[in-house]
Amino acid sequence: MVELAQPKAAVYVPAAMLGCVTEKETSVAVTASLCWMVTRRRENSLMKRELPWEPSSPIEVTPSEYEKQVVSWLEEAEGKLAGFSVQHLEKLRGSAGEYVIDAVAKFKIFEGVEIAVLVECKKLKRPVERDVVMILKGKMQDTGSHKGIIFSTSGFQRGAIEYAAEQGIALITFVDGRHTYVTRSAEEVPHAFLPPDLPKYAGFWATPTDTGFSVSTISTRGVDKLKQWLTH
Repeated sequence: MVELAQPKAAVYVPAAMLGCVTEKETSVAVTASLCWMVTRRRENSLMKRELPWEPSSPIEVTPSEYEKQVVSWLEEAEGKLAGFSVQHLEKLRGSAGEYVIDAVAKFKIFEGVEIAVLVECKKLKRPVERDVVMILKGKMQDTGSHKGIIFSTSGFQRGAIEYAAEQGIALITFVDGRHTYVTRSAEEVPHAFLPPDLPKYAGFWATPTDTGFSVSTISTRGVDKLKQWLTH
């Protein structure tokens, strides 16, 4: 688990903004301004890397492969849960009608009490907003389900993460497995230099803390966070 504080943007002031610039100082001012622009772009790039739950370039993955990987993680997190099963594209009926859910995981606790987990896989052009999480919460209540998870290739807005944490809903950003290595570096890492044993896909699970967010990683290397969440 990695603890990330909220990034604080530094303030850069180009030399040209500090006052009147003489003709002789023009080249210096222009150079300073260009340096400011480069520094600012670099800072923005670094800040994006510090927000793994909100990727700037969502992964390209087919819907079937996306959902297949999610189901695989759920099955791996099964552990010793009694009666564990995962159904893809499950139909559930509620008082407001019938819902088609991307995946529904079920297992039993306390000698027979069945727990249902609704799982949604989102492929949107922008980070998932709070209202999407609220809709899932409504489906959970209407169908009598106990838990909910949203996977997203485009990440989540801060408001969505905070609301989900209050409601006990898991939000996991679905990314290329190489990000489990690249996010440790401030610079881009060429593919040729990446370790050969990186997972194909991974998930970044962000939860609010007093100082920012904590981020847990889910991949074929380990699903401990998901396993713990399912049983609590």
